[in-house]
Amino acid sequence: MRLEAGKKTVGPDWTPATAFRRAVEIHREEGLYALWKKFLGEFGYRRLLYLERLLAEPSPDIQAALTLQISCLQAGDVDDYMAFHNEDPRKQIEHRLSRGDVCFVARADGVIVCASWASEGRNLSEHWIRYVGYALPIAGDEVYLYDSYTSPDYRGLDIAPCLAAWVLDYYRERGYRRTTTAIAPDNRANLRSRAKTGYRVCGSLGYLRTGPWIRHFHRGLSSPPPAECPTSAEALNESLNTSLYDEWSDWGDDTMLRDLVDECIVAQREACEEWLATYRPEMDRARREVSSNALDELLSKDLDVHGVSTDRDITNALPLNAAHIENTVLDRRVAALRHNLDRQVRHLLEARLGRRLQLINSGQFWYPPGSFMGWHTNQRAPGWRLYVTVASSPGKSFFRYRNPESGAIETSWDRGFDVRLFRVGDKQPLWHSVYSETDRFSFGFLIRPWSLGVALRQPWYQLRRRLPFFRRR
Repeated sequence: MRLEAGKKTVGPDWTPATAFRRAVEIHREEGLYALWKKFLGEFGYRRLLYLERLLAEPSPDIQAALTLQISCLQAGDVDDYMAFHNEDPRKQIEHRLSRGDVCFVARADGVIVCASWASEGRNLSEHWIRYVGYALPIAGDEVYLYDSYTSPDYRGLDIAPCLAAWVLDYYRERGYRRTTTAIAPDNRANLRSRAKTGYRVCGSLGYLRTGPWIRHFHRGLSSPPPAECPTSAEALNESLNTSLYDEWSDWGDDTMLRDLVDECIVAQREACEEWLATYRPEMDRARREVSSNALDELLSKDLDVHGVSTDRDITNALPLNAAHIENTVLDRRVAALRHNLDRQVRHLLEARLGRRLQLINSGQFWYPPGSFMGWHTNQRAPGWRLYVTVASSPGKSFFRYRNPESGAIETSWDRGFDVRLFRVGDKQPLWHSVYSETDRFSFGFLIRPWSLGVALRQPWYQLRRRLPFFRRR
């Protein structure tokens, strides 16, 4: 059975007819140049202009064509915001507020007609720009503005410039040095609005993509120095500074990482509705498959269980976007969000280790209550593995492994948001398993030292994951 959830996308299902109608609409409303830019953005080239506004300069006196009430959105006003603009999930809006982002709203007769979000450098050190997959650094005296939107019926009334001027005064009073934002070159309305309040273009950022290869570029931005490139697996082992297994609790404080994980989970839930309706929990089997007796039986028979790609029956969890595995769910939106998550994880790893790395997607699973991943080794793909997991209820799921040196079985219970690192040896296998009594979402990564050979092999590896006729028999 194959669940083709890949037809789900944001908004209407994509077909050649709907794509053509959308192209005609863009050409009519925004012109040929905008249509060309959007076409490039979908097929390998994306670019944003980076703008700044120094707060030492006074704000212009801009009056909107109607009376406005401007304020900061409060947690109790999320319903009003969702009624105004519901492109992003409610959970994401609530999380933005909880992490310290500020949403400025302009109301007309009590109804929100314009809004603009801000990430403050005193709360966050960087902001993830999803459109170009870039972690933008934010200094402590800077504010990054994003997701500005005006209701279509209220455009052309100078509402957005009026709100922008109010935001400048707000942050000037709080001692910030400048505000920044990134805007697509074809978004002329937003560029004109920002120009009215004194913004100027000071840089750009984006990427070029050819198939699985992607090259990011930026100009006029501050960024960390390029990472050193390790030349061997021994150098990587020395950088990781752990012999077998480790847990990185500090990654739970990275709001950008958690945001990207949350976005993936929301998309997974939507993509897997059909599968979940047919899922049946197997609590007794789950406990049996991850028990020490089950492992002893495998060891007594001298069996090597590599993983789910070769032994599908070792789990009843749901894999996503792994066409080489039976009963997977393929979804384009989940794949795009996972790509953004992969970039952030690689960014965090390279910043932590000071080395350039190659990161390979080694799996993405949803474990509903009563699910498991039986004992296996991944021995045919040795190296360091990193898993980011989210459990809905802490203390009701775990990762279990057998220490290859002592033979002891260790159990690590999930705390809610966990990051685990362990090494799979080609000579000394690390048997491990997973058990869950709650919804548990797992994102796996294989860490390799960067090399030209690995970089050239990775597209082939990803191709095998996505095309069903490469599935192993």
